Amino acid sequence: SAALAWRNGTWVANGNLVWRHLGIPTVTVPMGTMADIGMPVGLTFAGKAYDDTRLLRLAGDFERFGQRRNRPPRTPELPDDVFSARPSARRPGEAPPLTLAAETRRADQDEITVTLDVVGTGIETSVKVHVNGEPIRMQRTRARFTGRAVVPAKEHERIHSVWRGSYGSIISAVVRLEDGRAAGAYVVTGGIG
Repeated sequence: SAALAWRNGTWVANGNLVWRHLGIPTVTVPMGTMADIGMPVGLTFAGKAYDDTRLLRLAGDFERFGQRRNRPPRTPELPDDVFSARPSARRPGEAPPLTLAAETRRADQDEITVTLDVVGTGIETSVKVHVNGEPIRMQRTRARFTGRAVVPAKEHERIHSVWRGSYGSIISAVVRLEDGRAAGAYVVTGGIG
């Protein structure tokens, strides 16, 4: 691993590799970029087990205080990553409860069935669901949204690390209700989960 890291071009940032493989919760936030070569630099916060909310709050506070996140110079903005603004003077309340589930049916092409249940949905509820970063079409039946995606079976068998098995597919969902409240969830299927 160290030999790979010293090659031209970095295989993996070894500074956080050991911590994360040992299960120590860490979050890395941007500190800006080096002036001479433009390389991004981050600060890693580590926390104790089962205290993720506090860890994320500390890292988020640092990031908001510094405002040092730079837009990647060669990465185009993704238009569907952001919900369009709605004219609303009032601040949204609690996030709506949602349940995201995924089931994988194995074959040459693994079929992933996604189910999303959202409490309090109205006509203008906006739902965005992605499988491995690719958007999927969701069909609505009252408060339930369902969709399907096909992923090559080899994708669920690919090894990402010498310490862990295959990750599988990551399914993410973001929901915004008519009143502006939003929530998100993710699940992993087809791998170690």
